[in-house]
Amino acid sequence: MDRGGRPTGTGRPLSAEQEREVQRLIRDSTPDQLKLVYALWTRQGVAELIQARHGIKLAVRTMGLYLGRRGFTPQKPVKNAYE
Repeated sequence: MDRGGRPTGTGRPLSAEQEREVQRLIRDSTPDQLKLVYALWTRQGVAELIQARHGIKLAVRTMGLYLGRRGFTPQKPVKNAYE
């Protein structure tokens, strides 16, 4: 039986290759290595990375959905006492 609606993957602002590149950059580097002002990856930081690399502006809310679909979940940094 044929599913209705748009085919999977159509209507997305990033191509599959662009998505793979962004995922690789998030996994393998930190924002400050890529000249972004963030210490950790945030939705805003990923949106700025995509805009800088591909010229595509995405809303912060969209970034939350995008990251969640790819298995990136929000994390709280571990608090350690430094003496």
